[in-house]
Amino acid sequence: MKNNAWFEIRAEADEEAEVWIYDEIGAEGPFSETVSAKEMIDKLKSLKAQRIALHINSPGGSVFDGQAIYNALRRHPATVTSYIDGVAASIAGVVALAGDSVVMADNALFMIHDPHGLVVGTAGDMVKMADLLNKVADTIAGVYVAKTGKPLDEIRATMAEETWYTAAEAKAAGFVDKVGEAVDLAACAHFDLTPYRHVPPALHLSDAATPFVDLPINSDHARAFDAGAARQRLEKWASSDGSGDKDKIDWPKYRKGFFWYDAANAQDFGAYKLVFADVVGGEPQAIVRGIHAAAAVMQGARGGVDIPDADRPGVKAHIKRYYTKLGETVPWEQTSKAAAESMPGESSGEGGMPVSPTDVGRTLSQASYDKIAAARDHLNDVLATAEPATDSSAAADVQAHSSDAGAAGDRPDAGSGDTQSKMESQVTRLVRLLAKREHGAPKEETSC
Repeated sequence: MKNNAWFEIRAEADEEAEVWIYDEIGAEGPFSETVSAKEMIDKLKSLKAQRIALHINSPGGSVFDGQAIYNALRRHPATVTSYIDGVAASIAGVVALAGDSVVMADNALFMIHDPHGLVVGTAGDMVKMADLLNKVADTIAGVYVAKTGKPLDEIRATMAEETWYTAAEAKAAGFVDKVGEAVDLAACAHFDLTPYRHVPPALHLSDAATPFVDLPINSDHARAFDAGAARQRLEKWASSDGSGDKDKIDWPKYRKGFFWYDAANAQDFGAYKLVFADVVGGEPQAIVRGIHAAAAVMQGARGGVDIPDADRPGVKAHIKRYYTKLGETVPWEQTSKAAAESMPGESSGEGGMPVSPTDVGRTLSQASYDKIAAARDHLNDVLATAEPATDSSAAADVQAHSSDAGAAGDRPDAGSGDTQSKMESQVTRLVRLLAKREHGAPKEETSC
């Protein structure tokens, strides 16, 4: 079964649809497992949306597929807004210009160049190919001329130089209409850009993070995730005969289920780390708990993951894209300040409750942090009904709390018939201490 990893169309409502092109455009050949532009265009035609948000992060691809997509978008009755999220190079830039308006992220890149071609044959065949490439270049240049208003000769000369534009430069040249917020270029730094001559240094990052593949997220967000079992299913799915045998694996296909692999040992199962996908209904899907687990491991949970520091930005950028799709914030961007603001009278670093996964000197999983946040909210509810303690009662509570520390009655398994009452007494003391803290009394120094 072919997959459409290079594009995704989301249309949850009639008013607006989203089109994502986040890889090389189009099928690579008659034996490719990637769908052609025709299949994408058929889906575009079926859209009834009044507005289309087109997101581009692509190194280019098939010229003819790209031109067909451009024309299909231009013909669609919806208002199309293009967003260049990372790279819009070669024919991907042409597709981006199909939008009625084009917004380019502040640190994204836009590139125009003469088309490339490959032919095997006689000198006459070479001449015919050169003639075809010039005609194709003229049609592409026509799109640039229509958008920028620049003369054809000027555009063709710029194309011949393989010109890369920053967002500000692209806007000044007339290719885009607006510069948007910056993105993390690590997310688009792992495309194969070797055919290009003047790739900016910002895109010459480590290639060990897997190229971003926007897998569909499984709809059951509470679905359990067993990393070992998921690996086995991915191995069978990626093998030509379904056996999962190493010599039958299509490694680029297998790679889609992981956030990182060792490019130097790409045909070794042990080279693949941070699995986040599983095979559901015959196709790989991103599993929410798998994404959360990978993020937690990147933060050091379960001993962390041994990958080069240079690869971490790319991996984190990939994980962040899935968190964004889920409407969530990645753990490394959950600031202490934001959590502290939800706790009246407390701030991080002042002996209070932990407000981020790393405040207790270790890294917690997202699930554990969610439990801490829920407990904090419950305590806030209790404190809202607690009576302020007097100075004398607070002092007595501090003394009682100190003298009882480590007592058998503090443990649920102590075996005492008074365990419940003693635990309730301890909770009462802690509530009074927290209430006292909220009313400005000096804080008791503690360590975690």
